[in-house]
Amino acid sequence: MLQADFMGVEKLSRIFKLLASPARLQLLLTIGEGEACVCALQARLGWRRVYISQQLMFLRRGGLLTAHRRGRFVFYRLRDPAWLRVIRQAAAVAGITLPARPDLQVPAENPALTATCSPVYPPSEATP
Repeated sequence: MLQADFMGVEKLSRIFKLLASPARLQLLLTIGEGEACVCALQARLGWRRVYISQQLMFLRRGGLLTAHRRGRFVFYRLRDPAWLRVIRQAAAVAGITLPARPDLQVPAENPALTATCSPVYPPSEATP
């Protein structure tokens, strides 16, 4: 019984290590309860695609994100949106106010990104 308890603590520790990265926290908060592709995250956050992809890979391998392909694009979403509540609750306990989920639509003033990226959809508007 004690060994099983320890294994659970180890798994939780690995998840909190993933969440210890400011970049990964920002990605999770930006994706929110919807879904996003790398190019939409790049347009919103201004980070390089390679860096975003690496961070998304860590989150996916850690079990926090799922991914599915739609055409040429891979869309990421939280495996369980309850993690957003955990993050927001931790921020509240620490006295930190986090921003609401930003609009992830690809900016119209950036035609290069608009030509290469689909807009991000909340789950209710996602197309199959």
